[in-house]
Amino acid sequence: MSVDLAIGLLACLGWAAILLHAHFNPSRRIWPPRHPTWFTVVWAWGLTTLIYVSIVRLGDWETAKQSLPPFVHIFGLVLAIAGSLYHSWATSALGLKATSGWPEGGSYPVARCTKGPYKHVTHPQYIGQSLSFVGLAIVGGSLTGSLVAAVGCATLALASYIEHQHLA
Repeated sequence: MSVDLAIGLLACLGWAAILLHAHFNPSRRIWPPRHPTWFTVVWAWGLTTLIYVSIVRLGDWETAKQSLPPFVHIFGLVLAIAGSLYHSWATSALGLKATSGWPEGGSYPVARCTKGPYKHVTHPQYIGQSLSFVGLAIVGGSLTGSLVAAVGCATLALASYIEHQHLA
């Protein structure tokens, strides 16, 4: 097993463990945080960044470019860019601090965001990240990168479910 694959899977499993802890121990949950700190920002975005870096580093870019039909390569690239733009729009609508658990406006209880893409779906950030994961895996053309992307998408689906329970 490569180091990049291990890092990507461990980052996904780290997120899953934190989310399952919130499900089974809601009064002692760390995510979504009751009282976020800068440490929350570091580990939340740190794990997410490790997933992205793992997918990119696992990509067999030159082989994929030569062996994949051009439309598949372009589709993956468009999906990755569209996912990143959608994720950025959602982050902008919610506010950067709120993406790490700080409530909008700085106080609790948290009001549900209804701006931007949040008017239409509950967790547009996770949709954008999932599209990015899949697009990067397609462009990279690697089975191990695709595995990390799939586990990352499953983890984001779990995050959506857990957050919906705690933030509803």
